[in-house]
Amino acid sequence: AKIESIGTQSVCRIRNISAKGAQIETNLPLKFNQSVALELRSDLKLTGRVRWTRGVYAGLQFDTPIDLTRYLLRPESKIDRIKVRAPRYECHAEAVAIADIGNFPCIVSDVSLSGACISNLPSKVKLKPSQTVQFRCDGLPVRQACIVWVDCDRLGLNFRHPIKYTELQDWLTDYSRPSLPPSMLQPLRLVSSGNVLSRH
Repeated sequence: AKIESIGTQSVCRIRNISAKGAQIETNLPLKFNQSVALELRSDLKLTGRVRWTRGVYAGLQFDTPIDLTRYLLRPESKIDRIKVRAPRYECHAEAVAIADIGNFPCIVSDVSLSGACISNLPSKVKLKPSQTVQFRCDGLPVRQACIVWVDCDRLGLNFRHPIKYTELQDWLTDYSRPSLPPSMLQPLRLVSSGNVLSRH
């Protein structure tokens, strides 16, 4: 699940859940009575407050009791064809998309365990859905990905192998940044160490 509080986002594990609250595990520092928002998937969002903390564990009380059955059932197909998806984490990180026609610097604008949205691709780049690219992002192991949609200089990627929970958790802490204007961005020099790219 995705947890947000005081302008910070991270991943979290829900250890148990009831109609009135939940026990979670997260590396996000939380304090008693702190307001939080949880997103289990795009159609399941709720808010609450911290009632206790113990290390990486915390107990939450929901602002409004939930229909627990709805949260435990698998998502069903929507009549309006709006696809239910896993939580997305907003970010602003440099990356490179490597295709058979070249290497293209880009910006990761949101990421999940299973994919990412990248933008700021050069206008001459002609990438298409179903095309395979190599995704290289500062701080993450290199991944093979399939393009699932294209919209001008933006495209959506589906990773062949999902990001590990701990990898995404650490990356959100150490590498992702809020959106910044292009004039404030420093260029990324890619220095390879094994399969991980580092900023230098």
